[in-house]
Amino acid sequence: MRALNSSLEVGIRTLVVLREIHPRGSDIGHLVLCDHLILHSGDFGGPESLHPKLPISPGELGVKRKLLEEGLEVIVRAKLAETCVDIDGISYRASEDAAGFVDLMASDYLRRLTERARWIAVEIADHNIESLRARTAQIFSRWAEEFFEIDDNASSGELLP
Repeated sequence: MRALNSSLEVGIRTLVVLREIHPRGSDIGHLVLCDHLILHSGDFGGPESLHPKLPISPGELGVKRKLLEEGLEVIVRAKLAETCVDIDGISYRASEDAAGFVDLMASDYLRRLTERARWIAVEIADHNIESLRARTAQIFSRWAEEFFEIDDNASSGELLP
């Protein structure tokens, strides 16, 4: 089992976000964005990022969906989250047991994770679906710029400062 970005770790991060936006739910696309925001909040005007800034961090979005699906499967099986199907599609919502479960876990990392999840809950509440999509596009755009900057410097033999 991987120590970092395992389905359990991503599931716990997702559960913390779902608990903070409860009773609202979120679809998987938004949860992928939320997971990126919770780790890299400082890049978006929020609290200090949980993970260090790396040139490839926006590229995480490309692989995040599968991990998030696996994480959701873990927390849904544990009855900590629910799958909701309606006219808008499939979404996920924290179950009534989620808050109690999260509150049982005590660590500095979880406290910091919860602070960022609260920030995300406010960010999502203040934005419609189109602005969240624009934010996602902005992440990919910045990733492409950083990637090509690294590639250009790598081919010239120079290192980035």
